Amino acid sequence: MNIIRRRKIISKIRIWYENAKYHIMARSVRSLALYRNEEDYEIFYMILRRTREKYPFMIHSYCLMTTHFHMLVTTMKDEIWKIMKYLMQNYAMYFNRKYGTKGHVFDSRYVSCIIEDGIYFLEVSRYIHLNPVRACMVRNPLDYEFISSGARNFIIIIGKTRNDFKIKREVEKFPTSQSYSFSL
Repeated sequence: MNIIRRRKIISKIRIWYENAKYHIMARSVRSLALYRNEEDYEIFYMILRRTREKYPFMIHSYCLMTTHFHMLVTTMKDEIWKIMKYLMQNYAMYFNRKYGTKGHVFDSRYVSCIIEDGIYFLEVSRYIHLNPVRACMVRNPLDYEFISSGARNFIIIIGKTRNDFKIKREVEKFPTSQSYSFSL
C-alpha cells in the first residue's frame, strides 16, 4: 500500500504592529499583465480606496507596473495581511470576471519588508519610483502615468480618480527625514 504524505508548507509569520511601515510587492501569475487597459488601472485604484476605507492605512508611494505593483505603506490599527488579502482578492475577482478566467491572478503571497529606519524608507521610495525607468518604460519616472507623486518627495492621497489627488503634508516619525504623505 502506497502512502502519500502531504507536506504542509508553512508561511513565514509577518511582523506587525501599529504604525508599521512596509514595502509591499505582488506579482501576477505566469507574468501575465495585471492591467490590460485603462479601466483595469481605474478599478485597481477604486479597490485600493475601498480597502483603505475598510482598513485605514497610509500610502506613501506606489507604482503599478504591467505584471506587478509596489507600495510603501504604513498600517494603523489593522494587520498588513488583512489589507493585502482584501485588496488582492477583490482585484482577482474583478479580473477573473472581466476576462473570463479562473484561478490565481497573483503568483503567490505578496512580499512585505518591514521598514524601521528613515534612510531605508527613502531608499525604498526611490526604488519604487525608479521601477518604470529600470524597466525601460520611461526615461523619467515623472513621465510614468501609474506612479505616485512621491518622486517629488511627497505622497499622494487618491481621490475619486487617480487624476483627482489631494496633497497633505505630514512629517514622518523618522528624525532623519521629512516627507509628504497622502491619504486615500
